Amino acid sequence: FLTDADGGCTYVNERWCEITGLSTAEATGHGWTASMHPADRAPVRAAWHAAVETEQPFHLRYRFMRSDGRETWVVGNAVAQRGLNGRTTAWIGTITDVTDSMQQAAELERAKSEAEAAARAKSLFLANMSHEIRTPLNAVIGMTTLLQDTPMSEDQRDFAQTIQSSSE
Repeated sequence: FLTDADGGCTYVNERWCEITGLSTAEATGHGWTASMHPADRAPVRAAWHAAVETEQPFHLRYRFMRSDGRETWVVGNAVAQRGLNGRTTAWIGTITDVTDSMQQAAELERAKSEAEAAARAKSLFLANMSHEIRTPLNAVIGMTTLLQDTPMSEDQRDFAQTIQSSSE
């Protein structure tokens, strides 16, 4: 895209129109902001005006919202073009569709969250099972120790020792 020195759009190519859902005529001037996602409109305008005022490069990730409701994430870049006198005469820029990479990042984050939740559930399950097993085993060990202090036959004593060593 191209803009005038004040940042008003003067030219957009066909791909720009495909991404934003606007026609060349609709994008003219500051009309290009009409296709911007409502949540991104104010921050993008502020960043664009700051770039124009300071004559610093513009670089920002934001969304366009097409009339059919489809969101398109883009990275917008623009730099000032200067005339012979060193003053900004225009801005030249690009938008790059990064929707796929944003969706992949969101899917990776969701998968990471699910994996972390599964790990927490597993840890909680193991802690509960350890407690549930340890409590009755302590009773078995204690009762077996008491049992071994009573008169028993040699077979019974062997059974009690097997119980205790297996419990421990």
